[in-house]
Amino acid sequence: ILNASPDSFSGDGLIDPDEALRRAEAMVAAGADMLDIGAESTRPDFDAVDVDQEWERLQLVLGPIRRAFDLPISVDTSKAEV
Repeated sequence: ILNASPDSFSGDGLIDPDEALRRAEAMVAAGADMLDIGAESTRPDFDAVDVDQEWERLQLVLGPIRRAFDLPISVDTSKAEV
């Protein structure tokens, strides 16, 4: 799971595309055969983001990751529009 949310439940959230790509590279090197990317925190009492903000966060990291890897990517979201 790659968290593209600055307020991630696990504390490892990020939205910097270069850092996201480095994290994805490390995950693939460790054997990941797919990536799950989330752009909205699910921690207790989190501040919900709207569809546009969540999509914006995802776009920042999806492009570089899709260009670098040929593997399945899932998006962890509760919004069908995303």
